[in-house]
Amino acid sequence: EVFICCAFAPDGTLMAGTSTNHIYCYDIMDHKFQQTKVITCDEVDHINNINYISDGTLFISTDSGVSYIDNEGYHKLNNNEYNNSIDNMLYDYQGNLWFTSSRLGLLRLAKSPFKDVFGSIGMERKVVNAIVFWQGNYYVGTDKGLDIVDKSCRRQIENEMTAELEGKRIRCMYVDESDHLWVCTYGNGLMEYSRDGQNWTYNAIS
Repeated sequence: EVFICCAFAPDGTLMAGTSTNHIYCYDIMDHKFQQTKVITCDEVDHINNINYISDGTLFISTDSGVSYIDNEGYHKLNNNEYNNSIDNMLYDYQGNLWFTSSRLGLLRLAKSPFKDVFGSIGMERKVVNAIVFWQGNYYVGTDKGLDIVDKSCRRQIENEMTAELEGKRIRCMYVDESDHLWVCTYGNGLMEYSRDGQNWTYNAIS
């Protein structure tokens, strides 16, 4: 493991990326280096460059894609197929992020009021019929079942409900005044879910 790149954090900490997936953090005092911590970057290999942008977010360019660290922690950035030999990054005056790859060319990421939630998380794209916000997460009804995404739209959540509704076509969803989630499916009846985990199923026969 050898040092490949470095950058100073806004608080003056020296951040040094390595040929593996580690970033070493150092305080520099009296011309001496004092290691404060080591950050392990999951799912990446060989850190080529690290860059801070104006809001303090640290972007990490690696041989296996781009990651970043913000106030909420470490995240792997899903750039679809642009995930190989990322060598450098530039943050321009308009807020655009430019990435270079020795194998895949140039990529520009621009701010937008819209977000491809499924694509950014790396989820399978599906036909979406309904969405509600319940219990601090987004519940997405699709032709193939239920997907749950956290409030920040950065993490997919799987639980008993997603397993139960897997493969069922969800047509609409509704949260009532008792904070119960109602899920209407095509051919599998109507489901009611409470916050404490109870659920009931209704259909034409019952």
